[in-house]
Amino acid sequence: MTRAREHLIVSCAPSGRRSSGSFLSMLADSVGAEIEDAEVSSTVQVGNGNIAVQVITQKLAAPGQSRKKAKASEKKPNWQPFIDTWKQRQKRYEAAMKQFTFVTPTLLKQQEEKNSEIALRARREGLQREPALLVGDLAHRFLQHWDFAADPSLLANQISAFAQPHLAGETKQNRAKIENELREVVRNFSRSAVYAELAGARILGREVPLLMPWNGQIMEGVIDLIYETNGLLYLADYKTDRVAPDELRQGAERYRPQAEIYSQAVRQSLGREPAAFKVIFLRLGEAVELGADKKKELSLF
Repeated sequence: MTRAREHLIVSCAPSGRRSSGSFLSMLADSVGAEIEDAEVSSTVQVGNGNIAVQVITQKLAAPGQSRKKAKASEKKPNWQPFIDTWKQRQKRYEAAMKQFTFVTPTLLKQQEEKNSEIALRARREGLQREPALLVGDLAHRFLQHWDFAADPSLLANQISAFAQPHLAGETKQNRAKIENELREVVRNFSRSAVYAELAGARILGREVPLLMPWNGQIMEGVIDLIYETNGLLYLADYKTDRVAPDELRQGAERYRPQAEIYSQAVRQSLGREPAAFKVIFLRLGEAVELGADKKKELSLF
């Protein structure tokens, strides 16, 4: 109020009771006039200035709603499309939560075998499979660094030196059993035709990791061996499965999805068509070729 230089406006509305603390009340006390109760406009002389009291009458009732708006508000909205949309979103969310972000060929195979006789037999074996899995893991690690062109007679000593650090946590009996089994597996493989082929082949990669988009997920895996011979490109995967000689083809077909996935990864990365994917059964020293099945559409499950 002190900033007003020539003109100050103070507004109020009748309240039905006098408030001694209001600006208008203090002004009325100062000039000695009943400004608050004025019914008509007037002018009050104060010193060399004037106080103009202007009374304005106005209806302050809130405007009513029109009939059109009232009718529109009475119309009930149809929420069913929104309900259906959220139900669909919930279904997609639940499906996405059940789906792994990363998937592997082994996981695909496990999904296919979930209720098969193979899976049931594996569950019945329980802990008895652990030594076999350890042998398979050690065989992969050993062959990852083994020179196929080296003298096979050196395998026995090399395996013993390799296995001991990895079996430190096993009992003496288990260590001897696993080491003997590992030695037998690699020895049978070293006497095979496919081993002789690898000895003269050009090894392009061992334990090669892959990562690629796959049907809305991310496929990851490791290719045991990529090699070239006679100008042809081959992929190979070591298996320590116990397979009968007359069931080799049937056993290899179980890995058909893995073969197709790895072959597709090589096509995308190297721009070459693999001649075949070889499933190498180390215990028998046999390799089964799986050619590309171009008519089959790859899917997750």
